[in-house]
Amino acid sequence: MKKSLSLLGMFFTVILFQNCDEQVTDPTLDPPTEEEIAEAEQLVDSANTLLFNELLNELGPDISTVDSLYDKALELDPNNKDAHFGKAFMEIALISQDEDLLEAFNSWSACSLFSDTDFFPENSNGISRSIINNSKSMVGIPQSIQESLSFDPLQVLHYLPIIRTHEQILNRNINNCPDISDIQDLLEVEFLSRISSAIAHFEIVLGSGFVFEITGEMMGDESQDMQPIDDAAIYLMKAYMHQMRAMMYAIITYNINIPYYSENPESDMIALLAQESNFLTIRSGQGNSWPNAHDDLNKVVDSIESALTFLQENSTASNQLENDDIVEITEAIDQLRMLLNQDINLSCESEGPCAMTLNISNFLNNPPQNMKNILPDYNLQMGTCLQDGQQVQCLEFSWVATSCDSWKEGWDVTIGGLFPNMTPEVIFSDLSPEDCTDILNMDF
Repeated sequence: MKKSLSLLGMFFTVILFQNCDEQVTDPTLDPPTEEEIAEAEQLVDSANTLLFNELLNELGPDISTVDSLYDKALELDPNNKDAHFGKAFMEIALISQDEDLLEAFNSWSACSLFSDTDFFPENSNGISRSIINNSKSMVGIPQSIQESLSFDPLQVLHYLPIIRTHEQILNRNINNCPDISDIQDLLEVEFLSRISSAIAHFEIVLGSGFVFEITGEMMGDESQDMQPIDDAAIYLMKAYMHQMRAMMYAIITYNINIPYYSENPESDMIALLAQESNFLTIRSGQGNSWPNAHDDLNKVVDSIESALTFLQENSTASNQLENDDIVEITEAIDQLRMLLNQDINLSCESEGPCAMTLNISNFLNNPPQNMKNILPDYNLQMGTCLQDGQQVQCLEFSWVATSCDSWKEGWDVTIGGLFPNMTPEVIFSDLSPEDCTDILNMDF
């Protein structure tokens, strides 16, 4: 029971920081024969043995064999729950086998200022992350089944080229960097499709009384007792899949392409950061990605709640949740659900509308089409500035507004609905007219 509680606690920790189509059996197909059912079970047994031979090792050539065995079993018997469960594991594990994805990540990471930094040198068990069949480093992509279960999708963010100045963005020596949109497309095609498929397979086995039995033979020691994986654990795995998918949706939503090479860096910088440019706008076809991320975050909470419910309904006298634990977990679930879907009063003591009210649902379900429009209208043009005692050409930023009132009204002080009750009067309450005039007249 302590193990189950620790799993729940782990997922609560993770959470704080497109709906999938469920596979169904085609009613027009004939049901499998007894021979087909028996053959499917044999294929699954073989796949399970191979799977657990690989569990604590880096993925080898047998991993594709494991996947094909599950596929063949499902062709013979689409209702085989063990095959669906195994296939869910394979969908995630095989992400690391996609050579296009690995090559793109390697090319992209080489453009980062931190390309020589080993963020994740080794796992605690000593298993390094390496591209299949060679020794190159592939940070963040799980290279074993065990790693697939603990993969943090936010590691993808370490591949963003980290730029400190416009000279670095438009470095003439960097001309082989892939567009960030290429990586976003790969994440959508490889990560999202496989994660969605894994979720669909988990959905099929949940609520059916299915229990995946890890036998001593699978663990390489026939004297070991059988270890069951029931709905409680599968719901938690499904919660993790939803969390991964939510992060992927968040990453692929906005256009963050930057030019790495330019013959005219200053003019290209103006084009990049101009308020009407595509930079920091929602990418074509991704208008529902943040709403999908919000939906997945809710499904994370739903899955954790389902795991708790299963534990409560299937507890025994020797394996029972303590009431204090149930109360604590239930309160955490309620708080997470409220945080994701309701107004959160951050500072006001009165019951009326509070300017410091946070609403994550507003922000994720109605994301700004252009993040730059949170700011008042502005201009970017070439100007002159003093550098090392000499006048040189440089980028010049200025506000379009000519009065403090119009400048204040130009702000989206709600930050895209994240603070739905915020007003200019509140946010600029400490800004004196003199300071406001200084801001308007200041060239950056």
